[in-house]
Amino acid sequence: MRWVTARVAIFLLWFAAPAFADPDLPNPPPNLELIPSGSLIIPMDNDKHNIGVNFNTAAYGLATHLLHADIPVKWSIAAGKAKDGIDFTAQSRQVYPSSGGSAVRNFRGGPFIIHRDFVALATPVITSFGNNVAVYELEQNLNIDIRYDLVHKPKVAVFNDGGNAKIHRDLMLDAGFVLNVHLEEVA
Repeated sequence: MRWVTARVAIFLLWFAAPAFADPDLPNPPPNLELIPSGSLIIPMDNDKHNIGVNFNTAAYGLATHLLHADIPVKWSIAAGKAKDGIDFTAQSRQVYPSSGGSAVRNFRGGPFIIHRDFVALATPVITSFGNNVAVYELEQNLNIDIRYDLVHKPKVAVFNDGGNAKIHRDLMLDAGFVLNVHLEEVA
């Protein structure tokens, strides 16, 4: 009898235990969050970064500067999307490095979002970064699939264990990482 009871208990724990969603595992469930109008979007797709810089690395550099300034950043990655799929579509206008017209745009590649409550704090960080990253303003309240809420201040270590540390260091510097602040070289 105890053996049967133990098997039933194991069965219930295995099959009836609540599932805890891990956003790092394949096929996570959507995590829709209402993002208010006035929030900022740092896009990660090519068609929105036609401003003469290595778009993706500079966008990561800007996100790192924001996090080091204690400004939380949301990372939108739509659950279940195909490769190069759309994360969200929104009415928006470009605000950095120059102003642009309002339009409905598709955002791909895991765009970063700065909530409206932090825009005043983020503005000097964005402008001091050199205005070389395209940033858009959300012009509508929108439910967006948010995969991560980033608050950790990242720091990158570049090791010279293969003789190519300079390549990696230079890439990080081009992205806007600051040596001995966001980036450490390790011999």
